[in-house]
Amino acid sequence: MFTEEEKLKAINLYKQTGSFAVTKRMLGYPNNPDSIRSWLRDFEKKGCFSNTYKRIERNYSKEEIDFACEYYLECKNIEKTITDIGFPETRMTLWRWLKRKGIILTKKKETLDYNDEEKKYIIREYFSSNQSKTEFAKKYKISSPLITNWIKKFGLTKEDAVVGKDDELIVDDIATPPRSDQEEIDELKREIAKLRAEKVAASRKTKEAEAELKLLKSKLAEAKLEYDILEKAAEKLMALISILLKTEKRPSLLMP
Repeated sequence: MFTEEEKLKAINLYKQTGSFAVTKRMLGYPNNPDSIRSWLRDFEKKGCFSNTYKRIERNYSKEEIDFACEYYLECKNIEKTITDIGFPETRMTLWRWLKRKGIILTKKKETLDYNDEEKKYIIREYFSSNQSKTEFAKKYKISSPLITNWIKKFGLTKEDAVVGKDDELIVDDIATPPRSDQEEIDELKREIAKLRAEKVAASRKTKEAEAELKLLKSKLAEAKLEYDILEKAAEKLMALISILLKTEKRPSLLMP
């Protein structure tokens, strides 16, 4: 069963994009296009649906926000976090939570998934850096809370500080924030408009080809008709020549 809020969101997105496939792709539900049509009929009949509807996102507790951010720090993937824990509703919401906590996102998965040895090396280097956690975390594009978690996890102390720094880890650039739903909708609309334009162009070319083919068939029919006329005329001419030749060879009855 879907909540009223989920139905409203699906209806609103369906009316914006005009496509069930796009709606299903972005929301992950419903599986049957008849469901959206049924919801739309119900809401329009009851007067509960409006084109000015805006997303109503529930309020999340501090514990939920902290849990989501901590889960992200473990899996380093926004989509996986939302899928696994079931909230928040959008990637943009989670991204804002992470940003408020100073957690930096990175582009590539390999820079996020440090193995245990790499994590230990980072912590040992932190102990030898004489920098604050916030300052040091920027080097590896991670968050200061993540450093604290790793220290607790591996039980490292300042005595484990790195003496040399010959083998430094390489991190990637900071990732751009995920796009909002509206940005994705706008992009999908542009893709749909492009596909429709291509369809119109293809249809126009098909009609032009059909018209040209029809003209060629007409010219072929005219040529065939002309050929038939000439062929019959040639047959009549040959018959007339044959008669004339026979007449010339026949002896005259008036000759003495």
